[in-house]
Amino acid sequence: MAAVAATPNPAFKSGSWEVVRKLTGGPRKQAPMTDTYCITEAQLKADPAAPLKTKPKPRDGQKGPQCTMGAANMADGKTSLTSTCKGPMGSMKANMSGTYTATSFSMSGKMKMGFMSASMSATGRHMGPC
Repeated sequence: MAAVAATPNPAFKSGSWEVVRKLTGGPRKQAPMTDTYCITEAQLKADPAAPLKTKPKPRDGQKGPQCTMGAANMADGKTSLTSTCKGPMGSMKANMSGTYTATSFSMSGKMKMGFMSASMSATGRHMGPC
């Protein structure tokens, strides 16, 4: 009986990444947030999950939430990630999971803050060189 080879983990490409985040079900309706990041080879060498761990950029002169990203589990094109963010309304914890390739990712999950919860999603795509 032949052994089944594991699917290799695709490595994210360095370069420009566009990340779109959506939050639904929270206390107020929010428009999707789109940010662009330059992910370098050095960043990917230090953390192969760097595109997954980008943080939202501040909006309208406001300070963005202070987020800490947990370790990302990545295997066979699937990933999961936890994060904790502190903002003006308190701390919130998010658990997300999804899929990825070398040039894209799609994740969804739940965010909880006190007695409130919301659904969130994040998609990313490689746009080319920085």
